[in-house]
Amino acid sequence: MAQATRAPVFTRDRGRASPLACDESSGFPLWTLGLPIPASAVFEDTWRIPAVTDALRKVLTRASIDLVHEHHAAHLGFEAVSLGKALGIPVVFTLHDAHMACARGQWVNRDLERCEGPEPNRCAQCLGPHLRATPALARVGRALGLAGLGRRLLGGVPPGKSQLDRAEARILAGREALRAADSVLSPSRYLADRMLNLGWVEPDRMHVVDLPLVGPVVPAPTADPGPVRFLFVGSLLPTKGPQVLVEAFAGLPEELANATLEIFGPAPGFDGVPAFAESLTRRIYQVPGSRYGGVFDADARSSVYGQADVLVVPSTWEENSPLVVREAAAAGLRIVASRVGGLPELVPGARWVPPGDIEALREALQEEARKGRGRTPCRSWPMEPHVKALASVYESALVNNSKSPAGLR
Repeated sequence: MAQATRAPVFTRDRGRASPLACDESSGFPLWTLGLPIPASAVFEDTWRIPAVTDALRKVLTRASIDLVHEHHAAHLGFEAVSLGKALGIPVVFTLHDAHMACARGQWVNRDLERCEGPEPNRCAQCLGPHLRATPALARVGRALGLAGLGRRLLGGVPPGKSQLDRAEARILAGREALRAADSVLSPSRYLADRMLNLGWVEPDRMHVVDLPLVGPVVPAPTADPGPVRFLFVGSLLPTKGPQVLVEAFAGLPEELANATLEIFGPAPGFDGVPAFAESLTRRIYQVPGSRYGGVFDADARSSVYGQADVLVVPSTWEENSPLVVREAAAAGLRIVASRVGGLPELVPGARWVPPGDIEALREALQEEARKGRGRTPCRSWPMEPHVKALASVYESALVNNSKSPAGLR
C-alpha cells in the first residue's frame, strides 16, 4: 500500500534499540522506532506501550498527517489506535485477525478449541501462565530449563481476582480502542460479523474491503502429466492444521503413493505447545513423499506455486482472509480447504472439508490425486480497486471529522 500511494508508514523494530528515525529509500517515508521487548516484560506490556504511543505522536505532528490507517496493534499497543482521535485525526483500522478481542489472536484456547469470544474468566483461564508469571519466575525457569513445565503448571491454576481484573482490563482496552476508530475494515464478512455481534463496532463504521495481492504471482505453467503435487504454505502452528494434512496424506492408498506433499513456512514456537513445529518436522520426514522446504522469499513465490497442483489449507482456527489462498488462486492452483471462518468467501469453487477431520481431508486428497496434475482459471486481486475502495473510506472519515478530503497522504 505504501509503495502504491507513497503514504508514510510507522512501525516498530523489536530486533534492536534505536531512536525514532525516517528512511525514504523504499520510495515512501518509513518511520521506525527500535524498541526490543524487555526481558522484564509483563502481560500489560503486550497492549500498553507508552514509548510507542509517544513516538507515533511525534510522527503524526511532524509529518502533518491527515488520517491514520492502522493495520495491527500487536507490539504497538491499543493506545496507538486511539491516539488519532485524541489528536483530532481520523483513524481507520483493518482487522487482520482477532487480536483486538483475543490476546492469542485466533479465538483459540490453550486446548486448541475455538473460543466463543472475550470474557474475563475465559480469558484469564486461557492466559493463566502469562498473568501469573513474573520476571523473577521466568529467569528461574529458564535457568533450570523448566520454563515450559512452569507455564503448564501456572495454566492449570484457577484464576484469582487479580488475574480476572487484568484480563478484563485488556478486553476493555481493546474494545475502547476499536470504538475510537472512525471506520473499521475487515477483508472477510465472517470476521466483520463476529465483531458486530460482539457489539464492538457499529454497522455504520464497519466496511468489508477485500485485500489485494502483496506482489504479483505468475500463473503456473501448464503441467505435464504425472502424480499430483500437494502444497501447504503457512506457519507450522497447530491451528494452521499441518499435522492434520500430514496424517491425511500419510494414509493415501498405495495406488496414489507417487503423490507428493511440500510444506513451506516458518516454524515458530506456539504458546501451550512449544515443541509442536519440531515434532511436526520429524513426522514430515517419516512420511514418504512429503518434504519440509522451510521459508521461501518473495522472489521464489511464483516458482513454489508453479511446481504444485493443489494448495491445501487445513486450518482449524477461524481464518480471516489468508493471503496464501489469493496467491494460489492467482497461480491457477486447485484448492482444498477447511470450511471455517472467512475461507469460503475467497474461492467459492474450492473443495471444502470440516476443520480437523483427517478422514474427510484424506478423501478430498484422494479425489484430487486421482485427477492428476492440472490447473484452474487464474484469479486476480489487483491493487487499484483496493486503493479506490480505501480512498472512499478515507474521504468519508475525513468528512465526518469536519476535515476536507485531502486524498491519500
